Amino acid sequence: MEDTSAVPVDLEMTAGLPYKRRVRVSGAALIWPTQDSYEVRGQLRVGKLPTSQLIANLGQYLNAFIELGDIVVDIGLTGSQTRTLSTGYYDLVLSDPGAIDARAIRILFGKVKIKTLMTGVSGD
Repeated sequence: MEDTSAVPVDLEMTAGLPYKRRVRVSGAALIWPTQDSYEVRGQLRVGKLPTSQLIANLGQYLNAFIELGDIVVDIGLTGSQTRTLSTGYYDLVLSDPGAIDARAIRILFGKVKIKTLMTGVSGD
């Protein structure tokens, strides 16, 4: 189901260069007050629909922590990771840990765009 209350945020990366982005979920620590009471998951898919083919689990690029009542999620990729990641549609979800998500919110979604790095100009 598409979330019509939020605006998609594209993650634009350059292949071969590190990428970082921080997402702050205001007040989320009121619902999930400790590090072991929540998890952040991310998926990259071919298309926008949740039934689209899965390309990658983005969990390895996510680091979450609590700061001043907010849950903060850092997205971080090295240059070699941006070189191997595919373009597609992603979503990040903050939820209860385990198989059954009694509470869950989609905190960010959109398209992953990978630009090619131009390393030089050839000429005569």
